[in-house]
Amino acid sequence: GTHTIFSCFRGLLRPGDRLISITGKPYDTLFHAIETERGGGSLQEWGISFDSIEQDDFILLEDKNKLKKLLSEPTSVIYIQRSKGYNPYRSSLTVENIGKLIKKVRRFNPEVTIFVDNCYGEFVERQEPLEIGADVIAGSLIKNVGGGLAPTGGYIVGNKKCIEKISNAISAPGLGKEL
Repeated sequence: GTHTIFSCFRGLLRPGDRLISITGKPYDTLFHAIETERGGGSLQEWGISFDSIEQDDFILLEDKNKLKKLLSEPTSVIYIQRSKGYNPYRSSLTVENIGKLIKKVRRFNPEVTIFVDNCYGEFVERQEPLEIGADVIAGSLIKNVGGGLAPTGGYIVGNKKCIEKISNAISAPGLGKEL
């Protein structure tokens, strides 16, 4: 899951951009890929900034100036983590919860890319986040609905523009999905 999600970020973000999580700090492996400076190629090393706000704080934030500042450039990708991950104090999100977050984001920045980390959320409801306004969702195929484990793999689904950017980052510009 982390590799798949980081691959999406590599395709969607450019130096000078900002990634914001509106569901708090991501789980540890993803957070290290975003913010470490160990010479390993984190987003921070590429000049991409990161900020996070707890979901409840984001929902309660009504100051239009703060919201506009938070959601405007250089913010180009909003990250929503659907599952509670490894945080016992955080609830997993329903598609309805995600829809409310997306609606609030879109009021202040209709152009920002909304990315949903869908790990552990696959097929637990009749709808998926793409159906309520997310631009791209991704997750792991290692843990799957049947309860089995695949040795490797992930999935990425989204609008054409996002998928083209991500596929070029995963393979090579110009080869994209063809490879």
